[in-house]
Amino acid sequence: MNRWVTDLLDWYKNVKRPLPWRETQEAYRVWISEIMLQQTRIEAVMGYYQRFMEAFPDVQALAQAPLEQVLKLWEGLGYYSRAKNLHKAAQEIVMRGSFPDQKEEIQKLPGIGDYTAGAIAAIAFGKEETAIDGNVMRVVSRIYALEDDILLPASRKKVKEILEGVYPSGEAGNFVQGLMELGELICIPKAPKCEICPVQEECKAKTEGRQSVLPVRIPKTKKKTEERIVLLVEEQGRILLTKRPEKMLLGGLWEYPNVLTADPARVPALTQEKYGMQLKIQEYVGEVEHVFTHVRWKMRVYKAQKKDAAGFAAARREYKWADEKQLKEEVMLPTAFKKIIG
Repeated sequence: MNRWVTDLLDWYKNVKRPLPWRETQEAYRVWISEIMLQQTRIEAVMGYYQRFMEAFPDVQALAQAPLEQVLKLWEGLGYYSRAKNLHKAAQEIVMRGSFPDQKEEIQKLPGIGDYTAGAIAAIAFGKEETAIDGNVMRVVSRIYALEDDILLPASRKKVKEILEGVYPSGEAGNFVQGLMELGELICIPKAPKCEICPVQEECKAKTEGRQSVLPVRIPKTKKKTEERIVLLVEEQGRILLTKRPEKMLLGGLWEYPNVLTADPARVPALTQEKYGMQLKIQEYVGEVEHVFTHVRWKMRVYKAQKKDAAGFAAARREYKWADEKQLKEEVMLPTAFKKIIG
């Protein structure tokens, strides 16, 4: 076995954190944790994971639950397509009778990509599969002093080939999780803790004094900013919500009516076009910003009212009225819009 791999495994077995999803290798729990941890800090996931397991202790419970309940428990974690795909995948797993144990089959489930399928196959089923995320790319790039841009597909392929060449027999789960742990705790992006790293003697970047400049990462282009006007329409103690179309950012979730403009004068025409009903601005409330992976929303918030007594054109957009209790306990409102009312 390669020396750095041996050192990594010894270190992981001795210092691994007692995280709740590590208490078992059950595929269902590994799967839920891996989906929650996508682009989300461990600290933020802990409470959500515990509550999710209490509500849905097994895949049958998740499959049978109403989607609105699943989304409500996910509220605040972001990237809500993850929750919707969990629900769909749970129903598929129940239909097939068991959780698939081969990476290729796992990856066919909704919302599961190469990394997650590899992690589940290795941790839950002991398959010698790689699970390559940003942490793993960084760790391997430093150990082998790779100079390719880690954002390129060719770089990921090279790292995959390296890991497959040193994969320790019978240690799939520990190897995959050890690499993740090393990247999260020690081989961190800006100031790696090389003095306590278990593989420092085999790390070429450390030997060459280049750990601060590796891995190579070409900066992405600046996020696009979208200016929106968000409209708070209240009647009899309830507020108007509309549902976003499925095939768009935050698809299928509820929101306050909003239009893509910074000009209040355009609101009546744009709401007529978008919703089939004109909304008229009454009072300025304030500004809120929310940053997604690829776009920043700059939202100007106004109180508004319907320009006439007519209702929404049903064909344009699903809508409903919700009171304060419903907003808190039932309605899945994305964080971008929850910021508006605090």
